[in-house]
Amino acid sequence: MRPDYVPFTSIQRDALIAMSLNRPQRNIHGDLGPRCPTCSGLGSYLRLGGGEQGVTKSTTRCGCDGSGVDLVRLEREDREILWKRILKLESKFGLDVQSKSRHPKIKMSRQYWMECIAWATTDGAAIASSTTETILFPNVTIPAGYMADGRILRLFANGKYSTLGSGTVSHVYQVRWGGVAGTLICKTGTVTLLISMTNALFEIEVELQTRSNGSTGTVMGNGKAVAFGGTAPTIGSATGAPAVSPMTNGGQTVPAAATLDLTADTALSITLTHGANSGSNTATGLQYSIESKN
Repeated sequence: MRPDYVPFTSIQRDALIAMSLNRPQRNIHGDLGPRCPTCSGLGSYLRLGGGEQGVTKSTTRCGCDGSGVDLVRLEREDREILWKRILKLESKFGLDVQSKSRHPKIKMSRQYWMECIAWATTDGAAIASSTTETILFPNVTIPAGYMADGRILRLFANGKYSTLGSGTVSHVYQVRWGGVAGTLICKTGTVTLLISMTNALFEIEVELQTRSNGSTGTVMGNGKAVAFGGTAPTIGSATGAPAVSPMTNGGQTVPAAATLDLTADTALSITLTHGANSGSNTATGLQYSIESKN
C-alpha cells in the first residue's frame, strides 16, 4: 500500500452510495445538508507525513468547523431561496419586481422618530382674581420652518384648580399661536365647574398638524379638555363624572384649520380664562410637554 493512500471508510462508502442513488446526503452527525468537499462530511481529515520514524498521522479539524456541511454552498442555496421568496411576494402583491436583478427593491415602512421637544419642570404661575385670558405655562418658541407639511405636534398639560363656594364658576381653555394675543388654534366652550372644589385636576390634550407651510400656512388643531370633580366616579352613573369638552377652532363645535405665519420663530401658548373674578377661583399648571410625532 502506498504511504499516501488512505482507504475509504464505511461512512465514505455510504456517502458514495447515497450520491449514486440520488438520496439526501448527511454529514457525520446525521444532519441533512451538502457535504463539505474537504472532509467529505466527516468534520475532520487525516493528514499523513514522513519523518525519521516513518509515516506519521495527524487528524486536522476541517474548515467547515467540524459540521461536515459545505457551508459556502449552503449559504448560496439559502440566499437563492430567499430571493425567490422575495420575488414571489412582490409579484403576488403587485409590487415593483426587478426580474433581471438579484437585488430587488425592498419596500420598508417610513421610519419616524417621536421626540419630546419641550416640557415644564416647575409649576406654572397660579391664575386667580381675574377674568382675563392668561397664559397657563411659559410660552414655548417653535422655530421658523419647523412646522413643515404634515408635521404633527401633541400637546399635553394638566393642572389643579379650586373654586369659590357659591355662584357659577367656569373655565375656558385655549391654544394660541403667538402668545395670549396671538391667533387662536383651538379652544373649549365654557366649561361649568362645581363650586367649593379644592385642588381638583384638569387635563388638556391637543394634536396640531400642518396642512400647508409658509407665511400663510394652515394648521389643524383639535383635542379635548377634562375637568375632574372631587367625587370618585361610578360606572354606569353620572355620579362623579368629569366634564369633558372638545377643543376646536370654533370652540364646542366647528373644527377648522387656523391660518398662521410659520416662517418666523413664534410662541405656542396654552391659556385659561376664569368665568368669575374671585381670589378663590385659582388654577395652576403642573405638567406640560410637547411631542413631535414625525
